[in-house]
Amino acid sequence: MENRTEQIILIAVTLLTEHEQIEFKRKILYRKWSEDVLICLLNKKKRFRDLKKCLIEKDKNITDKMLGKILKMFLEEGLVKKVKSYESEYQCDYELTKKGRLIAQNLKDTSDLLLEKNSEK
Repeated sequence: MENRTEQIILIAVTLLTEHEQIEFKRKILYRKWSEDVLICLLNKKKRFRDLKKCLIEKDKNITDKMLGKILKMFLEEGLVKKVKSYESEYQCDYELTKKGRLIAQNLKDTSDLLLEKNSEK
């Protein structure tokens, strides 16, 4: 499991400058739910409850508080942006930025490749 995480991190951080790589690995990618949240947002923007539902479907039992912390961290790092909903001024969707999409796609591709290699054994 650690080997898979290390491989994913190595690929994802190649998109960043050297200084950003160190901070990014320490602050974001080593968090427990980071990879799962990014991958859930990869296909389309989601509301908080839909994002949580996506994680639960993947057997990831994350609390509202923890999901909120991760989204806040992603917003600060420029990986995710809030988009106001057309339905209500009080609702918003979370969507990956260009930087977030690149990282999420690399995480997904690496994860799929590792799963494929493991199933061949």
